[in-house]
Amino acid sequence: MILRKRMTIRGRSGLPKHSDIGIIGFGAMGRNLALNLTEHGFRVAGYDHADISGLSEMSVLCRSLPELIESLATPRTLLMMIPSGPEVDRLIDDLLPFLEGGDLLADGGNSFFRDTERRAGRVGDAGVEWVDLGISGGWHGARHGPSISAGGSRSGCARVEAVLGAVSASVDGERCFARVGPSPGGHFVKMAHNGIEYAAMQIIAEAYLIMDRLCGLSISEIQAVFASWSGGEMGSYLIQITADILSKRDSETGKPITEVILGSARQTGTGRWAAVAALELGAPAPTLAEAVHARFLSEADRPQVSQAGGAGKPAGENAASQSENLARLKGAVLCSTLCAYIQGFSLLAKAGKKYGWDFDQGRIAGIWRGGCIVRSSLLGIISDSFRANPSLENLLLAPQLARQLESRESPWRHMAREIARFGIPAPAIMSALAYYSAFVSGSLGGEILQAQRDYFGSHGYQRVDRQGTFKTDWLNK
Repeated sequence: MILRKRMTIRGRSGLPKHSDIGIIGFGAMGRNLALNLTEHGFRVAGYDHADISGLSEMSVLCRSLPELIESLATPRTLLMMIPSGPEVDRLIDDLLPFLEGGDLLADGGNSFFRDTERRAGRVGDAGVEWVDLGISGGWHGARHGPSISAGGSRSGCARVEAVLGAVSASVDGERCFARVGPSPGGHFVKMAHNGIEYAAMQIIAEAYLIMDRLCGLSISEIQAVFASWSGGEMGSYLIQITADILSKRDSETGKPITEVILGSARQTGTGRWAAVAALELGAPAPTLAEAVHARFLSEADRPQVSQAGGAGKPAGENAASQSENLARLKGAVLCSTLCAYIQGFSLLAKAGKKYGWDFDQGRIAGIWRGGCIVRSSLLGIISDSFRANPSLENLLLAPQLARQLESRESPWRHMAREIARFGIPAPAIMSALAYYSAFVSGSLGGEILQAQRDYFGSHGYQRVDRQGTFKTDWLNK
């Protein structure tokens, strides 16, 4: 974002210093959050290099950063809503000379948590309070009630909550705003959210592909299946919008919209950050990673390789009935999505333990129940599981969730066989099943890996029958 004066403005210097919050950056998120705040009675001052007309008369639109800062009640609260990256550092450079002790600067963008950690230290050294905010829900959530994870001091997060908490989503009378720990916890939680989001989206895309290629359904029939799944135990925001998407027709051609959209899936990078963080922390999250790889594959130049015998469209008596396959697919989607959540929360547990953030995972699951992209019926069960056992290290150990997976394991495995049999690419569903199988299996073959490492690298290994590290003379036959 390049900061420069706007040619036409409202809100000149000399206005009373009474605005509750200053927002910098009026893209889709910043603009809609400002509208939400003004609608709830908050006095918002705004600045952006582009046109920011269209806000209510309660808002002050400023032509410069000094004017924005002058318009705020003290101690000041400023919220940056700009894209992640070097622009954030440049904006901080521009702001700090005008801020004083007791002022608060918050970052509501999708910043990488390592960058946030560095910025929090720098801003804090200047005597200014810092809060990082994971704001989820897209522009619609910003306008009508987002889910917000906050990282920072208790006092700083309380100040932000007094404003943004009041306009966040609400589920069962509980606001979807929580201080999750010190900085950069807010952005780390949002990164984990986005990792789960990538996986859930990919699972749904694979379900669409399976209904097309295995079940032979038309787009309207697939739409009807997703619509039937959008309530009850399968209910989720992503399932709901997929049903909406499949009912939409292109205004130019009259074709279903999915027939004219190029299947090259883009990404902002937050899902990749989550996958890399999981690798660095040793938190198994294969489904989160496969969702990122699938997007890379969708954009890659893929040579058309001829299919081996047996792959392709199912036919006649060799294929299960459509109703059987749809029932199995429903179980596979539910179980795979649940495994994506389990992996995301496992990532949070590992990070909390390593960095001393002490995440309340039940509360995090609670704030994700409303306003955000990954909200679903499953989060109610997940939240209850953590509240019943706050020290739960892996959700696979939660009785209710374990029963969900056990009761659907057979149709899930049946569906995996059909997917493999007919050559349908479904990496998220298959990786989720492999993840689950790893926990219910007695062995993963690690003894072979350890023997191989000792054979070529003399790394040693541990034994099952006594303590210590041992090596074998492999060349002595």
